[in-house]
Amino acid sequence: MATKKNFKTTKFDHSELYKKIFTRIGLILLILALLYFCIFNIFSNIDNFWKLIPGNKNQAIATQKEIPLQKPYINNLPDSYNKEKIDIQGITIPNVKVKLFLNSQSIEDTLSDSTGSFNFGQITIQPGINSFYVIVEDNKGKKSDKSNIEEIKFDKEKPPLNIDTPKNGETYKARVRTLKVEGKTELEATVRVNGILASIDFEGRFFTTISPEAGNNEVIIIATDRAGNETKEIVNYSFEEE
Repeated sequence: MATKKNFKTTKFDHSELYKKIFTRIGLILLILALLYFCIFNIFSNIDNFWKLIPGNKNQAIATQKEIPLQKPYINNLPDSYNKEKIDIQGITIPNVKVKLFLNSQSIEDTLSDSTGSFNFGQITIQPGINSFYVIVEDNKGKKSDKSNIEEIKFDKEKPPLNIDTPKNGETYKARVRTLKVEGKTELEATVRVNGILASIDFEGRFFTTISPEAGNNEVIIIATDRAGNETKEIVNYSFEEE
């Protein structure tokens, strides 16, 4: 009689297999990532490495972008002036040559100090409009852009001053001690009557009111233009209270 063999069926655990596969895949990906970053860093720094070699120094300098010189600045000037010389000052970077231009012509050079300040001192200005600007130049000959442009008018003419009232030698009567002072000067001038600023309109007409004493009086009227030129008039008159 044949003997019947019993075969035991072994159950295969698939979860353990998947776990090992995923673990190995993770390790491979980690190794690849580390290799990528190492290789990337090597090649990204290779250019800097070659720049350290003495023979490639000039090539490294040539690849750098040139930084332009900072544009200088001239301090504000008055728009009108009645003197023949004026100070020209400003600010730039320290220890560079500063070239001054008047009406587009180079007239003088100076050096900025350790703080970047420069001062050309007293510069002679010409009749009419004077247009100033500066540029700076470093020791390699590199030049900056123009600074701000400052224009100044040289004006030595005194402003006109016409007084309508009071008239010299006239006698004025009123119930109260008030008298109107009025006249005309140039536009944008200022007028002071006995030291008090008078009102002035867009046509140059000025007016104010003063308080005269009984008897003889004197009024001093001074017109000053934007350049600082003055015209002075003294009017003597009499006042009687009615």
